[in-house]
Amino acid sequence: VLSLNTHEQLFANYSENMNQYPLSPQEGIYNLSPAGFDYFKANVKPERASSVDFGLRTKRDAVEASLSSYFISYRNRLVSVANCQLTAFCASLYENVGTITTKGLEGLLVWQLGPRLSWNSSASYNSSKINDDYSTGTATGSTVIAAKGKDAVDAPRIMATSGLRYADRHLTGNVSVRHVDKRYFTILNTLSVPAYNVADAGVG
Repeated sequence: VLSLNTHEQLFANYSENMNQYPLSPQEGIYNLSPAGFDYFKANVKPERASSVDFGLRTKRDAVEASLSSYFISYRNRLVSVANCQLTAFCASLYENVGTITTKGLEGLLVWQLGPRLSWNSSASYNSSKINDDYSTGTATGSTVIAAKGKDAVDAPRIMATSGLRYADRHLTGNVSVRHVDKRYFTILNTLSVPAYNVADAGVG
């Protein structure tokens, strides 16, 4: 953190993260034979990520705000893939299928409109792209999944929230609206959930 003056700060952060296989008793390594488990242990690597973010934050009188940018590089991406034909019952496997690059912007604004009333808003833009094709299949053959250049699953590009909050010694109240952009739930981006907006209100 670097303080520019009594109101503004520059900040930056770098981190390395690791994620092992998902813990699910219904699939993955819990339903493998001993030989299959040994193969998994010898050939599948943990998913790793390098992330960096930096930005500027300020606090002046009634306004507090920040703007930041981030970049994340995922390696040895773990994905659950089919281990047999869809007509058969068997456990799926986790395989390393390449890399994902994620980058985006985030903004936050808190404005104290009066002694008891404030306006809070935040928004983000996210781009998560799959960088590689990968192969999956059964004992009878494999298929190349043309995932390169597709959006990552469950990664909306735009999210935003804005609302008003009132609070005194006896009463609190708030109204807000939230927007979530379209997001895909198939790796090939053939199926998606549409964007939606939700309005909330509360009193206490």
